[in-house]
Amino acid sequence: MEFPPFDNRLVVKGTGDCLNLREWPVRESKILTCLPDGSILEPLITDGPPGEQWGRVRTEQGLEGWVCVSCGYLDWIK
Repeated sequence: MEFPPFDNRLVVKGTGDCLNLREWPVRESKILTCLPDGSILEPLITDGPPGEQWGRVRTEQGLEGWVCVSCGYLDWIK
């Protein structure tokens, strides 16, 4: 995840439902919650297995976990 020269927050969009916030950066990890479209996230770090990019994020409520960045459901707030 490359950090932009503008607002350093992400928005969940286009899921049709919600994006899973997971305990660890793998699909088999425990789901902490499901973030609905429109959720605002603060990016912290990126990691993940080959072929997938995961980002550790913090929600506006302070909950931290991992989301799939390479799945295409996040966009920078401009």
